[in-house]
Amino acid sequence: MFARCLPDALKGQHPEIDWIAINGLRNRIAHEYFGLSLSVIWEIVQTDLPHLERQLAAWLDAEG
Repeated sequence: MFARCLPDALKGQHPEIDWIAINGLRNRIAHEYFGLSLSVIWEIVQTDLPHLERQLAAWLDAEG
C-alpha cells in the first residue's frame, strides 16, 4: 500500500512520521529511476529507514 492512500486522519495521529518524504521518495523511485543517485538511496536505507522502522514499531506497540 502506498502511504498516500492512508487516511489523512490516521497520518494526522502520527505527525512524527515524515509522510511527505515517504511519498516523495516513492514518486522519485517510480518516475525518475534513471536519475536516482544510488549513494542517496543507500544513505536513506542506512539512516532514515531504521528510524522509520523504530517509529512504526512504537506505533504498533502502542496500538496493542
